[in-house]
Amino acid sequence: MPTCLKCFLIVAAIAAEGFHGLASAGEFKPPRCEIVPLADSEVSLRIDGIEKTRWNFGSQYPRPFLFPFYGPSGASLTRMGHPGAPNHDHHRSIWFAHHSIDENDF
Repeated sequence: MPTCLKCFLIVAAIAAEGFHGLASAGEFKPPRCEIVPLADSEVSLRIDGIEKTRWNFGSQYPRPFLFPFYGPSGASLTRMGHPGAPNHDHHRSIWFAHHSIDENDF
């Protein structure tokens, strides 16, 4: 698993735990936040069973990115690509642009 994905999943898991709190002893509460692995190098991030975004990290992409990214109403807040600019296909929703982290470029 790529280092950047491991770091992302660790941070997401810590944030998820903080959102739903700890259940008292003997009481089971299903997690409010879930990280669900999917096919094709994707991970679904869900709150209360509803997908809020998807982490795409496949080798077919120049860098990992989040898409789709849903708002409170359920509408997607981002798009893939840049309308009317065929040379901007690298504009994929939300991505991280940083140089050389653990020998990986984003």
